[in-house]
Order: sequence, then structure tokens, then C-alpha cells
Amino acid sequence: MSLTQSLDAEQSVLGALLLDEEVVASVLAILNPDHFSDAVHKKIYQAVVDCDESDTSIDVITVADKIGMEYMPFLGELVTMTPSTANAPAYAEIVLEKAKYRRLAGIGHGVNLMMEDNAAAEELEEFIGQQLQEADSGEAAKTQSIMGAAVKKLLQRTDDRFNGNIELYSTGLRDLDDVLQLEPGRMMVIAGRPGTGKSTLAQNIIEHNCRAGIPCFNATMEMPEEEVAARMVCSQGGVDSKFLQDPAGFISGRGDNADEQWSALSAGVNATKDWPLMIDYCPGLKLADFKRRARAFFHNQPEYKKNKKGIMCIDYLGLNGNDWRQSSTGLRNHYKGAKDVCG
Repeated sequence: MSLTQSLDAEQSVLGALLLDEEVVASVLAILNPDHFSDAVHKKIYQAVVDCDESDTSIDVITVADKIGMEYMPFLGELVTMTPSTANAPAYAEIVLEKAKYRRLAGIGHGVNLMMEDNAAAEELEEFIGQQLQEADSGEAAKTQSIMGAAVKKLLQRTDDRFNGNIELYSTGLRDLDDVLQLEPGRMMVIAGRPGTGKSTLAQNIIEHNCRAGIPCFNATMEMPEEEVAARMVCSQGGVDSKFLQDPAGFISGRGDNADEQWSALSAGVNATKDWPLMIDYCPGLKLADFKRRARAFFHNQPEYKKNKKGIMCIDYLGLNGNDWRQSSTGLRNHYKGAKDVCG
């Protein structure tokens, strides 16, 4: 088995994309066209990316229309030979791994040539660093614009605001809405000292939008999902949190007994159980894995599919590794899921 190439994996990825649009989000979060070793495969994948960016359905016909109808028989073969669309992310990981090997092999070959020419160690280090930086430049390019392009985007956004084409999200707090302007594509960071209510504010924003039917993805790094659910159920049903700790012996300071709390708990459960909310308890999760999980959630939500509306909350970035903190802005640019990040 080749360390630098797997044509079977590349073909299986492409076949899965042509068969099932539900796997597109997870695959596109892993691969870009340059990860494919075969030129035709790269061309097909680029067409899939173009279809996704233009909200065009992805199938044999639409892809062939972009790359040439002469590719139709080969596209049909890809569909036929694909063993399972459910394994598309696993196939994509294989393709990515092979691409990394090719990149490292290329760097190694360059280092060997330089060593044959008796290059200094500092030159070798500089070469390796430059090659690794160039390998990552594709991601950087997504967030770079010359001034003219940036001004064009500014004018377009201003025009959209003037004509009411941008629908703002609400926090549920009128005064806060006037200050925050939760606009699609914007990342907000809720900052403050410990115990000042940062998580509670983020929770209230999620609750308000879930009640409106907007899908929300709540990534929590320090609180298990049942604790997050407990907070929301208590908030919506008026449950005393102490009741959940000791339901058998509960008596509140107001004299409420357990029977009244059971009714409140039932109300809270009924109010929240059908919310379009994913609670992801993910301490230590790698950023790439998180992106795939979030995208997979949103691309299965009807409201997101129809109106591209969704909110993502991360509680909180400080508990994650350097790849998260350094890539917090990239959460918006790399991934087409929720449009706002709070936490």
C-alpha cells in the first residue's frame, strides 16, 4: 500500500459526494482539491466545491455540467463503486493523510538535495519552515483581501443593511440587542471575570433563539450535557435547582414541596425537549473534529437548510488548546455552519 496515494479512497469520497448530499458538509470540512493526487479526481472535487458554494445540487449531472459531459461515464462508475456513503468522512481522512505524506515527502526530498549541496543547518531550518508555511497558505488566503476587495464587501454589506436584506439575531434582551447587533457572520466573545454570568448570558441567548426555532450548537468544555440541560429546564420551567440535587427531601425556603417542583420540572421538559439544540460536551476535542461535528448538525437542520440560520456557542475558548485559540476566527471562515459564535 502506498503511503502517498490511495486512489480507492479518493474515488470513494467522490462517489459518496455524488450519491448523498448529506455527507458534503463533513467532507468539505476535511479536504480541499489539492489533497487529491489524481488530476481528474481533483477536477471533480473542485466542481463539487463550486456546486456547494453556489447552492447547486450535487449529483452526476450537475458535476458533469461543470467539468464536461464527457466525464459522465466515469462519474457513473464512481457512484457504482462506492461501498458506503456513511463512511465518507473516513475515506476523506485517508485522502488527507496521504496528502500530508506527499507534502512531507516533498519537503524531505528538498532537504536531501540541500544537504548534498552542504547547506547550513540554519538554511535547512528556514527551508522547512517556509515549506510548512506555504502548505498552510491556502487557509490564510481565505481571510486575506486587498483593500479594493474589502471595500467592495463593505459597500455590499452596507447596501444589504439599508435594504433590510440582513436579518439580525436577537439575544432576547432589547437593550443588549441595540449594542451587540448579532449579525450573520459575526463572532462575539463574552468576556468577564469568573462568576459574572458569562455562561448564563450565552445560555439565555441560546434559549431565546431555540424558542424561535433557530438551530443552536452549544459546545461546552467544562459542563456535561445533563448539567447544561438541567440549567435550561430549570430556567424554562421555574424549577428550583436544589430540587434536582435532592428531589426526595426537597423543601424550599418558600415552603414549596416536591410535588410542586415535579410539575415545574414537567413544564420545563415539555418546553425544551423539541428544541433544535445540540449540546456537545467536548473537552479536549481537536478543532478539526469539532468543525465536522458542528457542520454535520447544522446541515441536518431544516431551518439552516432553508434560511441558513443558526447560532453556535462555545463555552469557553480558554479551556481549549492553542489550535482553537489561534483559529477562533477560522471557525467562521472554514466552516459554513452557524453564523454566530458566542462564548
